[in-house]
Amino acid sequence: MRLGAVSLVLSATKDVFKRYYRVFVRMKTYSAFTIAESFGSTLLVAALVLTGYGVKGAILAGIILDGIVLGAASFGVIREIGFSWPKFKNAKTLVSFGLPYVPMAFSIWVAGVSDRYFLGAFRGAEEVGIYSVSYSLGYTLAMVVFNPIFLILPSIASRLWNEGKKEEVKELFQDTLQASIFIIAPLLVLAVLFSPQIVRLLTTSEFAQGAHNLPIVAFGYGFLMISGFGEIVLSLTKKTHVLPLLFGWSAAVNTVLNIFLIPPFGATGAATATAATYLLHLIVMVIVTSPLLPLAYHPQSLVKIVAASAAAFFLVFPWRPAALWQIAAASVAAFAVYVSATVILKLPTFSILRILLSAIIPHSTSPPPLEGEAEGGS
Repeated sequence: MRLGAVSLVLSATKDVFKRYYRVFVRMKTYSAFTIAESFGSTLLVAALVLTGYGVKGAILAGIILDGIVLGAASFGVIREIGFSWPKFKNAKTLVSFGLPYVPMAFSIWVAGVSDRYFLGAFRGAEEVGIYSVSYSLGYTLAMVVFNPIFLILPSIASRLWNEGKKEEVKELFQDTLQASIFIIAPLLVLAVLFSPQIVRLLTTSEFAQGAHNLPIVAFGYGFLMISGFGEIVLSLTKKTHVLPLLFGWSAAVNTVLNIFLIPPFGATGAATATAATYLLHLIVMVIVTSPLLPLAYHPQSLVKIVAASAAAFFLVFPWRPAALWQIAAASVAAFAVYVSATVILKLPTFSILRILLSAIIPHSTSPPPLEGEAEGGS
């Protein structure tokens, strides 16, 4: 318990200092810390567990690594902006802005676990295990596309918004959203085509019977991540009090759908409840945020992306690849057809890719000057 408390405090403090590098788009430094955590955690946990420390060794590994990263990150931050005691004159504003995220986080947790809870209650642990594999892979597919974008997009949008460049924020969101859909569309096609083979390669044939749920979950989390643009809008316009209402509503909808869909349809009902919940969440988010920052969604481009995805699907559909190299070859072929189709349909393919790369790998933002510098110091 004591080790867990120490780990919690260190981890939270470390994340605060790491966020500095994300806010000012120091992605090389931020990535270095993240990679060091990933590999260092694996090595330290393995070393301490294998030397006889057991579960306590795993916790100690996290404490040691968090301490190292915290020391390195805080050293860089203090060297750049110095250290001063906190001032609480803006505490009320900060609390009123951040407090709604607490019930929002709880609602996200409920929506994220209720499908497996009700699936276990109605169908048993075995079906939960089979479903969890496809669920995790579908979730990962969506995160691969959207996580790099949302890692830095809020920081860039906040800077432009604070500079009064509202139109640039709109353009940034519109371009990044279109680029995100452009990238995730062929991945969803591959998930529909090859999910049984992918699950079978990564696990066993027993888990492949639930592989059809992988693309359903991926679609659902795609909807959720697209709604993340709306969350940024609510944050920029200081309407964060709306977030717990939106996510609370979604958690309630997800619970009701699970209760109705899981008994007759099992894991497929759980996956469908997830996708339907996040689609409804996206629709409501668009309705709520459109008056605050109306975006042009370019329906013509969306139709072209769907048409290109359909072309890739029907070309590769007759194939039945089994080996890893066959799946890789079919995937390359599908993506080549998809890109060719977007070019033929006169979608600005390469401009979209440049937009996506610029969103993921932007120029760094300078940190705020030290107090003396702000007043005219050297």
